[in-house]
Amino acid sequence: MRDCAGKELQFTIDINRVQERESLDLEVWGSPNGADWGSRPLLRIPRKYHCGASLCRLDLSGYPAVRFLRVEYRLNAEPGNLYPFVKISISGEEAAERALVAAH
Repeated sequence: MRDCAGKELQFTIDINRVQERESLDLEVWGSPNGADWGSRPLLRIPRKYHCGASLCRLDLSGYPAVRFLRVEYRLNAEPGNLYPFVKISISGEEAAERALVAAH
């Protein structure tokens, strides 16, 4: 996601498939230039254990230099599971835009 400086964003996380005894950790990282991502994520999304959609918000007004975002995920599987699998989609948009669209 580009040119997100100072904006409030809303992310939709949709987990379509996850196996029993697996979980998913998600983090949102920010960068001023698309190369330096810092040492800590801007947002850690609570661990997900099941299928379904969830929303989270990130207010970038406290991070005026951030222009680029990326999402990292880690799939946590039971030891010995040779074929861990998850199917997810993540989308992001300006929170204000979503509110305006919903009002029309």
